[in-house]
Amino acid sequence: MDRESIIEVASLLGRLFPHHHLAICDHAAMTLHGHDNLRPNYVSILCEMDEGEALLSSAKARGLRRCHLYPRAFYLMTCQDGVVIARCVRVLTCRRFRDLEFDRLLGPFCAPVLSLACVAERVARDYRRCLDKRCHDAAVRRGADLIWLMANITTHQSPDSPPGEFLASFTARFPETIRLLRRAGFEVDDDAAHDGGQTPRKRRSKDGIVIPPSSYTRRRNTATLLRRTMTFVHAATRLRLQGERASSRAYPSSAVAMLWPAPLRLRPRPASCYGSMPPPEIPPRSRARLSLARSEEPGVRASQKSMELVIGKDIILCRDWPSEDTLSGGQRTA
Repeated sequence: MDRESIIEVASLLGRLFPHHHLAICDHAAMTLHGHDNLRPNYVSILCEMDEGEALLSSAKARGLRRCHLYPRAFYLMTCQDGVVIARCVRVLTCRRFRDLEFDRLLGPFCAPVLSLACVAERVARDYRRCLDKRCHDAAVRRGADLIWLMANITTHQSPDSPPGEFLASFTARFPETIRLLRRAGFEVDDDAAHDGGQTPRKRRSKDGIVIPPSSYTRRRNTATLLRRTMTFVHAATRLRLQGERASSRAYPSSAVAMLWPAPLRLRPRPASCYGSMPPPEIPPRSRARLSLARSEEPGVRASQKSMELVIGKDIILCRDWPSEDTLSGGQRTA
């Protein structure tokens, strides 16, 4: 969409939803602020958390068709050169919507537009997320948007404000953008205040893998360190059990079976491994684990998986082929 199409969509939003608090954001807002090289496929609007569903209900009541390309989106019909075109409007929500700044670029009867500073914060968060997930192409696109935003903000900065004040406060909140802005020609002061800022720096674990800050700052990603800790515990327990197994080869199998934890229960192999011999029965513990995996909730299955790393699901020692002396019922001895 070009600027004229976005203006028409903003006018329709202002007339159709006058009682809803919303604002145009992201690429559509950058286009309205003067970015000539952007051609967004849809118009993103931002609203409060509890107003997103109400806005979609109002759109449905007005007969607007739902857009299934995104979770929350609908179509607005616009006219260009005598041709009716359906424009996708995507609804986004924000918890601190009341604290954001808006500009009435298109007049009082059109939807407001998110300010350049607020758009820059949203783009910087996306840039940080792309770096954490190692999405190089997306990070390059977000970085280009951020450079354009910083150039326009610093150019149209108020003469009363000290030079570089916005850049200093912005890089203090988003220190991962310092290198990008420096390469773009901005004078960014990288002092000790940035090193001790609110955003934690990436931690390097003993195995050399960088743990992103999101792994230990966001509640939904706290399982990352737990999984890594469980992996270390599993590896250490496996090595210890292998050492105990090697040191106790001279003892009878009854003494070996006393080792902690009890990893010596033979894991059954597929029937194809045994040829004409009957395969052993599945141990009761394995049957219980399989039934839990089929019946419990996803959270319970995740907990079972974490516990199996410790109690030894993968530590159970077994043979690929059955020994000659098998017990009755298909059970094999250690």
